[in-house]
Amino acid sequence: MNYGFNLLFGFPVYRTKINSDEYNKQNIVETILENFNKKKERNAWSIDSWGTKIHQSLHDDDNINFKTPDYSSVSTAYIKALQDFLKNLNFNKDIKFNLKVINYTISNFQSIMEPHLHGNSEFSMIHYVKFDPKEHAPTTFLNPYNFYGYNVRMEFLSNKMNLNNLRNSWNQEEWAFDTEEDDLIIFPAVLKHMVKNKDSNKMRISVAANVEIF
Repeated sequence: MNYGFNLLFGFPVYRTKINSDEYNKQNIVETILENFNKKKERNAWSIDSWGTKIHQSLHDDDNINFKTPDYSSVSTAYIKALQDFLKNLNFNKDIKFNLKVINYTISNFQSIMEPHLHGNSEFSMIHYVKFDPKEHAPTTFLNPYNFYGYNVRMEFLSNKMNLNNLRNSWNQEEWAFDTEEDDLIIFPAVLKHMVKNKDSNKMRISVAANVEIF
């Protein structure tokens, strides 16, 4: 399942599981569902023809009509996971960080989110609050090294590899973890990612946070 500290395309990535009994999950979900029922498409953004259809809270221009979820009960779990991740990076001195929840996303229809990265931060975090592996698409991470499509030897090598092994992700165009509900993943903010289109009868809810190091 690739939990713990890993390298994805050579980038440090950390995966862990949040204990749903240790935070007020019901309260967070109910607030987000209440907002969703007011307006199913909220801040749907797209810079080209992708046609993103989601309800998300980032850069909200209509805060008057929506409630902000209370993330205080889960913040301790986020900070602990981040501290575990940072220990593996061998910083040369003590560092401080600012962890801020920036967005939640909820959808059960055409839930595509086009490729993007997170600016103004060093690391990003995704918490899959409501997620059904049979119904929902996981986050797809895109390999920033574009040699794959231009070198036939890399394709030949790929055919000889076990492509389900994360260690071989450097020779793939993209990677998606086998995501489960309450998984948490931390990764460098410059690592581009997306969510592919998948209709579902169940709500997919994720919370995103950014981390600034100082």
